[in-house]
Amino acid sequence: MESKNKNKFANFAKLFFASVFFVSIASMVLAFLATPVSALVGPDVRVVSSSFSNELTPGATTDVTLKLASLGVFPCAYKVTTQISVSPPLSIDGLDSKIIGEICAPNETTVSFAVKADANAPVASYPINFVTTYESEYRATYAAYNTVYASVKGSPKIAAHVTKSNPVTIYPDNDFSLDITIDNVGAFRADSLTLSLAAEAPLEVRQSTKTQTAATLQPRTSTTKTFFLHAPKNAPARSYALTLTAQYINENGETSTTSIPLSIEVGKKALFEASDGTTVTFIDSRNNELRFSLKNVGSDSAKRVRAMLLPAFPFSTQGSVQYTDDIPAGSQKELVFYVDVDKGGVPGEYSMDLSVTYENADGDQFSDTIPVGVKTDYTPLLNTIFLNYWYAWLIAAAAAVYFVSRRRKAQAKDKEAKEKTKAK
Repeated sequence: MESKNKNKFANFAKLFFASVFFVSIASMVLAFLATPVSALVGPDVRVVSSSFSNELTPGATTDVTLKLASLGVFPCAYKVTTQISVSPPLSIDGLDSKIIGEICAPNETTVSFAVKADANAPVASYPINFVTTYESEYRATYAAYNTVYASVKGSPKIAAHVTKSNPVTIYPDNDFSLDITIDNVGAFRADSLTLSLAAEAPLEVRQSTKTQTAATLQPRTSTTKTFFLHAPKNAPARSYALTLTAQYINENGETSTTSIPLSIEVGKKALFEASDGTTVTFIDSRNNELRFSLKNVGSDSAKRVRAMLLPAFPFSTQGSVQYTDDIPAGSQKELVFYVDVDKGGVPGEYSMDLSVTYENADGDQFSDTIPVGVKTDYTPLLNTIFLNYWYAWLIAAAAAVYFVSRRRKAQAKDKEAKEKTKAK
């Protein structure tokens, strides 16, 4: 009885281990069938070559083309499918998987995918991965993995614009500054960047800021430089061209030069010129009349004009201010001042300043200082005698009047006496 039980147990153990072995073998076979097999025992689809339709730059798209061939033991590969995968800053423009179908040696086939680089893609090489799956005629599955590299290329690209002016509105006879922002909108840094500004005549760029350096300007970054300029008094009111020349080292280590056109506006403004004094003043005298012609030679009307004479020795004055409401462009006004001349003066021509303040139509206030010439001389002899001894002349005139009056009365009496004598 005991022997029979042992035989049953042995048979059960054999059956159990046989079942486990069979299940293990079946699992291995299924796993083998489910996993792509080596191309060494079947078709072998390989990438023979790859190419790009154009140079890939930031924001651009290129077609990457693979040439495929079946080089394995079995000449034909079936149900061939190629799938592409990329990582940022690259992206796929269109389908990421394409069915090729059948490839049989010695024939080759091509497959293309569109790849796009982000607009901000740095200059570098990026991997593009491909997986090609296929079957043999016995439906065994295979897979091939390939990687090609796409180079994103780029160069510096310099742009510029005026961001600020000081003062905000530029007028003739102004010193002003411009803040110019320089942008590298390209995909590669600009090394040893030098900036030079030129202005259309008669505007002038101050020599101290005419040329400036910015070292290295990385892609998609900017820097701001300040330039100082001068608009002379005779500058017409209009738009003026500026040229910013940027010189830098590019991605190939070569020197590149870019000229960037800019512009600024010079606004309308009244400007004044004045004639010299039209009369001669006299030393050691008071209330000498001076007349000046004040002309608006600018391009805008001047409103609420206030002109003040600023005398210097030997001149002095009281209330030397003239007011006028409006002096249109191209017109003039006559100004009259009265000055005293000190006795310490000497004959000759002297210079004074005529200070003019005014407003434009918008209420902006301006001031200008105009040098004017004034002549002075000694008082003529007769004038000197008369002016210095006026009281004597007054007494003499009174005496003369008195004596003439007495003489006329005496003559009248004599005449009356003679007439009486005749009557007798």
